[in-house]
Amino acid sequence: MHAAVAGGAAVLLAAGGAAGYAAPAAADGPTAEAVDAYVRDYLDSSAVTGVAVTVTRGTEVVRAAGYGETSAGEPVTAGTPMGWPR
Repeated sequence: MHAAVAGGAAVLLAAGGAAGYAAPAAADGPTAEAVDAYVRDYLDSSAVTGVAVTVTRGTEVVRAAGYGETSAGEPVTAGTPMGWPR
């Protein structure tokens, strides 16, 4: 899945055990919908085909989700392994 991080796109933030976890954002932080919109806009305006994103506040995971597709055409999830370009 090297294409997902090509071009220096460092949108991936890994958090152990966050696969499939999607808690609501804190009241004073961005909403899940705002994060989703931001990431989808990014994907629409870049060559990146998919990303896994984890948003944290301190040590708390407030949003973990996958967006787009892997290079094999599979949906990206919060737990999709990502490789780094060599």
